[in-house]
Amino acid sequence: MRRVATRLKLNYPVLFGTSEIMDAYGVGEALPVTIVVDQDGKIRSRILGILYSEEFNERVARLLETKEVRN
Repeated sequence: MRRVATRLKLNYPVLFGTSEIMDAYGVGEALPVTIVVDQDGKIRSRILGILYSEEFNERVARLLETKEVRN
């Protein structure tokens, strides 16, 4: 799995979890799962199943536009 993240040049944290982590994030048995977490640690989006780059970019861009710049 780590090789996939490296090969795809993902520039965000990727969690390879256990069933306990799946339960904690409320994702059941779905794979893959994408969870978008904002800078405050709040879950902003939970996507079960395949996520296409356009949809990911749209969800993340929206968060970046609404987030205040911190000093």
